Amino acid sequence: MLLSGINIDNIIHKEKNETLEERIAYFESLKKISAAKAKFIETGAIDPVVRPEIAESWVRASRYLDPVKPAVIHMSEKEMQDCHTKNALLIKCGSYVMDSIYKIMSDHSTMMHISDKNANILAVNDDYSKAIISRDAISPGARFAEDKLGTNSLCLSYIHDKDMLVHGAEHFFVYQHNVTCTTSLIRNVKNEVIGGITLTFNIDVYHDLLITISKIAARMIEKEIVKHTFSNVLELTINNSIESIIVTDSNLKIVTANTKFLNLLGIKADDVTDLDISKLIPEINFHEDINSILNSDVQEVTLYHNNRQYQLTFHAKLAYNDDSFDYLIFFFQEITSMIDLSRRFSGKYNYHTFSDIITKDPSMVKLIVDCKRIASLDVPILITGSSGTGKELFAQSIHSYGNRADKPFIAVNCAALPSNLIESELFGYDKGAFTGAQMGKPGKFELADGGTIFLDEIGELPLDVQAKILRILDDYKVSRIGSAKEKLLNVRVIAATNRDLEEEVLKKNFRLDLFYRLNVLNTYIPPLIQRQGDVRILSYHFLNKLNEKNYPNPKKYISEETIDYLNKYHWPGNIRQLQNTITRAYYLSEDEVIDSKYFTLSLPLRNLEPGDGNWGQEAQERTDSQRMDKSSERRLIESALRQHDGQVGPASESINMPVSSFYRKIKKYNIARQRYNVRKI
Repeated sequence: MLLSGINIDNIIHKEKNETLEERIAYFESLKKISAAKAKFIETGAIDPVVRPEIAESWVRASRYLDPVKPAVIHMSEKEMQDCHTKNALLIKCGSYVMDSIYKIMSDHSTMMHISDKNANILAVNDDYSKAIISRDAISPGARFAEDKLGTNSLCLSYIHDKDMLVHGAEHFFVYQHNVTCTTSLIRNVKNEVIGGITLTFNIDVYHDLLITISKIAARMIEKEIVKHTFSNVLELTINNSIESIIVTDSNLKIVTANTKFLNLLGIKADDVTDLDISKLIPEINFHEDINSILNSDVQEVTLYHNNRQYQLTFHAKLAYNDDSFDYLIFFFQEITSMIDLSRRFSGKYNYHTFSDIITKDPSMVKLIVDCKRIASLDVPILITGSSGTGKELFAQSIHSYGNRADKPFIAVNCAALPSNLIESELFGYDKGAFTGAQMGKPGKFELADGGTIFLDEIGELPLDVQAKILRILDDYKVSRIGSAKEKLLNVRVIAATNRDLEEEVLKKNFRLDLFYRLNVLNTYIPPLIQRQGDVRILSYHFLNKLNEKNYPNPKKYISEETIDYLNKYHWPGNIRQLQNTITRAYYLSEDEVIDSKYFTLSLPLRNLEPGDGNWGQEAQERTDSQRMDKSSERRLIESALRQHDGQVGPASESINMPVSSFYRKIKKYNIARQRYNVRKI
């Protein structure tokens, strides 16, 4: 931009002093602007020497203001309070930078002020002894908007979204003609204007260095704001960490701690500096072992304070400053809280209750009454019954009804545990117990501490593991793999099996002593075929669930003829098989009423004795496959894919078909699975 022939953009970036010729040219330009301003006041005409931004501002300001009759307008006290509250960080950082800069500019007749994005003055440098303009004109609360104070560098910076310089007579009001003002905008990390810093100095001492200083000051304020914002975020993050954190100096003296640590020990922030970490954790010689601590992963320790013990894991990190060691940061976490976190991530806080058991059979109703009666007894319970009868449902219901209902319920499918991982999963392990064990992990028994552990299919466990479970049931102590420490447990054991454990004992597949330990209370769940009226009520229940899941699709119903048909079946897979059968028929049916033609059950199985549920289910699937024609089978697979957005896993499970078979059927019938992948976001 040009001011009467002087290129100010070049002057701003110059690092040398002006030459005598430039100085003369500068004052000549001031004279021309003064003459142009006098002409504007008298006639309203704009001289070409005036910069366009200035000329346009003069015209706008003249609609509201008289250049020879200044009027300084201030915010009300309430507006000031609100403005200061909203811009507290800008004021804090801006004042700090202004104070720093003023120390090196105290010999100059210069004033500085910080403003908000609406051109309201927030803070001014405190020294008015060298004030070059009315103290009232530049004071906190003064409004510098164009319609309040006319042409000035602050309002023009906001109007044109750039740093601005206004010399002498370029100001609208005559009383400002003896000063030069330069404003640099202050932006946030989003590049949004949040305010500005303005330097006001006597027109006779104008120097391009002052413009550079305002730009530097704006950048300094922006950095201070980022630093404070980051500091606040960091403090919030640390105080909301799941870990307890303390910071020590190089002499291991505690200097600060986060809220979690203070709450753990029940102390105040002022008390933390009186603590000695060596006395808190006496088992570690911090002064001698600090290097090994820093090079170690998470380890377990006992912290002592006020006659209390805290079992914790901890690790430490160094904090550096200019390549020299300043602080040590220690991160602690209660082992109990880690276990509780593991429980929550394993989803074991959502339990079934007895109200979830759907039945009208008198023997089942009596069984529920008996289970409620034993629910609060802290003795082992053994649940027996065929596969699919609902053994885990009963186990969860017993837990929910008892006095451990608000404690964890940890279910373990013993048959699904890999043989080489059974012990580590059940009993946990310590750091270094085996290759790859870089830190310890609690086992299922520890996770269940205070609550219930459900050992499903316990008859599948090898004899050596049975011996260790027997030991736990003897004294309720568990020892992790690789550790000599024993932890006392408060846990109730519920076990389940579809095997005849007495027969397994005779076959030497199950320990007799463990059988006696588990069989304190025995609960037998009868198969579905022995439950009067349950096929009907369960069929309606499963159908209602499917109708709810597939809303707003039209509801489907089961005919009475179909219920009679289902009642004639043996149901070797019990409730699980019935649910899968209803699900299959629901998705296969194209009618509102699901009749027997959608159920291809192998009725001859009704003459079989109750046996292994999986065998009966496999036999049913083979017969179903033989009897289902190709057209129906294709519709079944397409319907399952449609309902599950083309996902093979859930689709195959919904029709009780192995995933490998499902893929073969897709290939056989040349079904384009991708066209069903229309999941809604």
